[in-house]
Amino acid sequence: MHMRHRSLHKRCACAAGLAVALVVLLQSPQAFAQTDLHDTDAILSAVEPPEVAQEQAEQPVIEIDVAAQLYRSKCMGCHTIGGGALTGPDLAPTLAWPRENLVTAIVRMEEKIGPIPAQEIDQLIELLQSGQAKDRLDAERARMDMLDAATLEPGSPAIGQRLFEGRDTFSAGGLACAACHQAAGKGGSFAVDLTHIYTRMGGKDSLQSACEGTNFPVMREAYRTHPVTKQEARHLVAYFEQVDAQPDDASISAMPLLVKIFGASGCLLIFMLLGLMHVRRGTGVRSGLVKQSLKGNRS
Repeated sequence: MHMRHRSLHKRCACAAGLAVALVVLLQSPQAFAQTDLHDTDAILSAVEPPEVAQEQAEQPVIEIDVAAQLYRSKCMGCHTIGGGALTGPDLAPTLAWPRENLVTAIVRMEEKIGPIPAQEIDQLIELLQSGQAKDRLDAERARMDMLDAATLEPGSPAIGQRLFEGRDTFSAGGLACAACHQAAGKGGSFAVDLTHIYTRMGGKDSLQSACEGTNFPVMREAYRTHPVTKQEARHLVAYFEQVDAQPDDASISAMPLLVKIFGASGCLLIFMLLGLMHVRRGTGVRSGLVKQSLKGNRS
């Protein structure tokens, strides 16, 4: 029974192949002349619609710029090239630096981001002093955007907020951002407020790199064995972008009621104490001057 099915299957396959070959022969005898009837791939490529082949040929092929990729992963979270200072200085002036000065500056960064092999130092210097650094970074960003669009979900502000607050855990078990940072009035106060970090970091690319690389000293130690994935960083960036766009009073209104009450009460108490100290100081000085003046008049 099985042998009959196999035989039937082979006959059907042969018939289909001969049918395709006949169609090709009728439509384009010259294209079919060199086609091997036993070569299925050749037969299928011969009958492939020309518009499909043209579309595949027109798709741009963007080569990997290793130096630009290296800069994006290790430098972009802290530096721009012509976009102004972030947490580190703008690197545009390094175009005119002597090579030895630039080598020294890059090696000094090992204190913050870890060892940088000599080959990577050469690649970074070549990029920074090529005169085309911004264009090359834009091209690499376009390439990464194409890959991300095919492999990653769009950034979700809702998921990013849950990751930030710790309601969703990072896949590698990293610490929630809110343990140290605050955004939109929620979170800790041990580190810098991230409410407007999207603007301060110069937008999506730099912030994505900072979230993925965690290159700041404290973050590097906390996430060394618990890295943030590219997808998780994308959600965080979407959340920070949303928070950054909100008016400042929206961040204040998001604070818990007790925090508002205690904050207002504390400020009022401080102002009252300062006022009382000012009155007492003024009274003491005034009374001393009056007493001294009276003594002078009596004498």
